[in-house]
Amino acid sequence: MNVLEYEEIYDDLREDVSVFEGKTVLITGASGFLGVWFSGFFDFLNENKFENNARIICVDNNISGDNKKLDSFKTVEVVNLNIVESFEDSLSVEGGVDYIINAAGIASPRVYQKYPVETMDVSYLGTKNIFNFALKHGVKSILCFSSSEVYGTPDTLNIPTGEEYLGSVPTMSNRSCYDIGKKVIETISYVYAKEYNVPVKIVRPFNVYGPNMYENDYRVLSNSISKVLRDEPITIYGDGEQSRTFCYITDAIKGFFRVLLRGQNGDVYNIGNSEPELSMVEFAEALYKVAGKPNISELVPYPPYYPDDEPRRRCPDISKAKAELEYSPSVDIESGLERMYEWAKDNYFKESK
Repeated sequence: MNVLEYEEIYDDLREDVSVFEGKTVLITGASGFLGVWFSGFFDFLNENKFENNARIICVDNNISGDNKKLDSFKTVEVVNLNIVESFEDSLSVEGGVDYIINAAGIASPRVYQKYPVETMDVSYLGTKNIFNFALKHGVKSILCFSSSEVYGTPDTLNIPTGEEYLGSVPTMSNRSCYDIGKKVIETISYVYAKEYNVPVKIVRPFNVYGPNMYENDYRVLSNSISKVLRDEPITIYGDGEQSRTFCYITDAIKGFFRVLLRGQNGDVYNIGNSEPELSMVEFAEALYKVAGKPNISELVPYPPYYPDDEPRRRCPDISKAKAELEYSPSVDIESGLERMYEWAKDNYFKESK
């Protein structure tokens, strides 16, 4: 992360994010990949754009993250707590809370298979606690994170996949705690919006990547870049024909804020990049090209820690976000991989040595 990328986000959103000046924002899952980006961007706004600082309350229980990631941000408050449990007494919010970015969750396959109950709990109990908290404190808008995983593997007639597609995912598999948990987030959001007028919006991110991804979270980007830095072959699971589109983090953050500030209550939005759709074999080729190294990737069986029933294809239809939110990603895959790789050389490589 660097100031230039925060400026890039700000240039796209300056009128939107001005509403945060002097307001109170609660960020859950603040030490995760997305949470750190949100926290850092608000710190950037306070340090460089706002005369009257926003109050930014960052919470996480560190089951899959590390609050040390927030240490460099001077204008945020960091609180270690678990939103699955009653947490209001742990926060001083007498003046109310204006916005909530609920990014709490366990996204790494290796981690959510280690903590399946906790993964389900944060989706239901944690989200419910957030909504009940919001009802007490006059929150203006809430952003909740679902996942493109809720679509399962769409049929070819639904690629790219729109929000109206009713995806099918198994209830009894080693990734169900995550996939079904995300469906639960969507349902409880719908219920609270309808029954209690909670101003919640839901986003389905599609393969967001960029600086600050944990090296050991076993997601495809961080795992592959780590191997390239160590001159080890990228291991591609199965036949390598499973495909994804990828969205660079600055484009994703722009979309997330547009959903929070412009989206319809109780509605859901795809945020991602609709092209190019790359097989894992093609993705490996692109990464080796960016790194300037020969392609030594290899196909291997799925390891025990990575679910073998992953969706075969994942590609979003973002026409709804374009039409309603004026969302349009701008960072192409080559540029995004170059940025991520350059950042990783100064972080992953030091750790791996």
